Amino acid sequence: MKSSPTAISEPFLLDQRFYINPGANEIGFYNGHMLDPVLKVEPRLMEVLVCLARARGKVVRKEQLIQEIWDNYGGGEEALLQSVSRLRKVLQDDARNPSVIETIPKKGYRLLSRVSLADRFQASGNSTETVYTAPVIIQQVGLFTGFLERLTNLRFFLVFVVFSAILIAVLGLVYQIVFWWAVSS
Repeated sequence: MKSSPTAISEPFLLDQRFYINPGANEIGFYNGHMLDPVLKVEPRLMEVLVCLARARGKVVRKEQLIQEIWDNYGGGEEALLQSVSRLRKVLQDDARNPSVIETIPKKGYRLLSRVSLADRFQASGNSTETVYTAPVIIQQVGLFTGFLERLTNLRFFLVFVVFSAILIAVLGLVYQIVFWWAVSS
């Protein structure tokens, strides 16, 4: 059985902007003391990010990423491209002008961001339990990206249809009452 690249489970920071928690597959926007929001990502996205972070700014060959993460599974190169694209979206990075993940043509990828260990917040009292700042928003990124937005749009559409039907019914009723009143007068 292959060793998982996410064996690194200690949280770390990218450029003091992103809080990465590989053990929970979470990426948070870090502002020095608080995470807001926290995004839940697919495990393979986290594995790609951890592999790049372990390389400490060196180029990681595409073949190495595919071998470590997809175990040479067919279609691994396309899956890698999609994973890097999703990571860039989550990390608000631009492929044309990268600040986090750089593509090295025909070779692989390199993490441009500085990696540092994340600060932990000790629980009050004598507890040895480690407590991290509470996330404000949790979103699912990956396969269901945009699902909540589509659901919200669907709800809006259904409310609009129901409201329109009620409005038409009320206007029809008012028209009949006015017409009946005009005829009977």
